[in-house]
Amino acid sequence: MLLATLYAPIVLALLYFFDVTTTGILLTVLSATHIATLALKKERKEAFFLPLAVFVCSLFAAIFGNESYLRFAPLLISLGFLAVFALYAINKKSIPLEATIRFKKGELSERQKAFLASSHNWWIITLAINSGLHIYTLIFGDTLLWAVYSSFGWYVLFGVTLAINIIIGKLVVEKNIS
Repeated sequence: MLLATLYAPIVLALLYFFDVTTTGILLTVLSATHIATLALKKERKEAFFLPLAVFVCSLFAAIFGNESYLRFAPLLISLGFLAVFALYAINKKSIPLEATIRFKKGELSERQKAFLASSHNWWIITLAINSGLHIYTLIFGDTLLWAVYSSFGWYVLFGVTLAINIIIGKLVVEKNIS
């Protein structure tokens, strides 16, 4: 997550000092190094997604000399998460439920399980909004707006979404238990 947060400021800093092609080459080499390091450590395949997205976008920026390609990496990451959540939904699974079962000590009530399963769709909507905002910053925003949203804005969106989800969960689940 730290890499995702720092990606846009790194792109801005590199573009300040170097042209687009050089920036693309530098980011391509850095992401290729990151991918190689992950491979040597035999990390899970999910760990490769972020550096692979950066690698592809940086390579295109280096080849075509267009900074717009560098701005696509956060969108690709957002779309990747949206695709994973959509696949889980198609398979009638729930990431929030599975994650809670994995990390929560103690048993969940049936109501808690039902709420967590249904909150999966809440996160699909949030991820779709996030992807839409990334698209908006790509099309209508300047580089600074893109950098701010890509670095910190999505944290605000996810934080607010999580807070609302927790509040609704407490109200719905605990009220019905009492």
